This record gives sequence, C-alpha cells and structure tokens, in this order.
Amino acid sequence: MRDLVLLDDIRQGKRISADAHAEVERLKSEGVIEIVGRGRGTRYILSKRFYSFIGERGVYTRRKGLDTEEKKALIVKHLKEHGQGTIQEFEQIFPNLTREQINWLVRQLKEEKRIVRSGARRNAQWILKE
Repeated sequence: MRDLVLLDDIRQGKRISADAHAEVERLKSEGVIEIVGRGRGTRYILSKRFYSFIGERGVYTRRKGLDTEEKKALIVKHLKEHGQGTIQEFEQIFPNLTREQINWLVRQLKEEKRIVRSGARRNAQWILKE
C-alpha cells in the first residue's frame, strides 16, 4: 500500500519526504521509477517501462524532458534560424528553466566555442561562432 501511495506522489510530481528515500531507492533498483536531474533539481518519474505498459509513452517523454545536449541543440537551432538570440528569447524556449540554468547552458556553449556574445551585458546578443 505504501508503494502505491509513493508511486501516486511520483506520478503527480510531488516532493518525496526524507523517510521515503529508502523506498525510492528500492523502486529504482526494481525499475519502477527513474531519477531525472541531480542536486536540488532531482525529480522522480515513473519508468519508461511503466509508461509503455499503460500505453502513455508520450507522457513519459514529456515528463523526462530534455537532456543538456538537447537543450543546447535547441539554442543552436534558434541561433541558426534567427541569426542571433538573447537570454530573454532563450527563456521563451525554456519557460520551465530558471535564468541561472539558461545562463549555465549558454556558458557551456561559449566554453565549447560554439557561440559568442555580441554587445554589452544587458543588451547582449548571442551568435553562432563561424
């Protein structure tokens, strides 16, 4: 019964209490749930296998979200299509991310020498590096 309550909480995206973590680990090892993200952004979702079983594979994909490389690829795609982009535009692409998370993605792309900043900080435009 406790497993069912915990699974329902995970399905609804509720926070998991500290005393439930042992149960979460057991369910993870059994392949019932997956851990997405890390640190304070850690989320628990029902497993791909579970969503396939109940015929809701699309829900799994939506809940799992995009990984870091997919998010960076979306920024690059935006820059290819529009020639340049701002942090505000990237916030429109990723409404569920904080500005700090978006800045981290942009820093990663800059460190990889894939994009460069043009202009001052407040009015900065990001463009693809040639």
